[in-house]
Amino acid sequence: MQIFERLAANGFREMPGAADFVRLMAERFPGRMALVTSSPVRFVLPFLEHYQLSEYFSPHLIISEETMLAQGLKGKPAPDPYKFAMKRLHAKRLLTFEDVVPGVMSAKKAGVTVIALGFDAPNAQLFEAGGLAYPPDAYVKSYAEARQLLNL
Repeated sequence: MQIFERLAANGFREMPGAADFVRLMAERFPGRMALVTSSPVRFVLPFLEHYQLSEYFSPHLIISEETMLAQGLKGKPAPDPYKFAMKRLHAKRLLTFEDVVPGVMSAKKAGVTVIALGFDAPNAQLFEAGGLAYPPDAYVKSYAEARQLLNL
């Protein structure tokens, strides 16, 4: 954990195009975005700061490991994190981008529309193969494809 925390403090590499995509979405949905992660906030904040994304996620809209523990929520793949994000956003509908199967499961169980991102080879293979109990609504291999899908 100490090694991971040091790496987080230095900032992880972004998935290609992720930071620009977040900025684009923030223009379209100002103040209407949440970050739902199973990670502790101490790993998330350095990443957001490194890529100048902090301004797009108010602290109460970062649903992290600490949030789930404090609220007595079950983590992914349970629907709790996404249901809580919807509550905090005062939203009846939500669009999310997920890159792992447990995240897709969590969102789909909460009734969220999911675009799966194929950055991780094992998860990408599962998304492409189909047959998942909780499949994403769409699958893209890059943020450029996500932009095309959403006509952005």
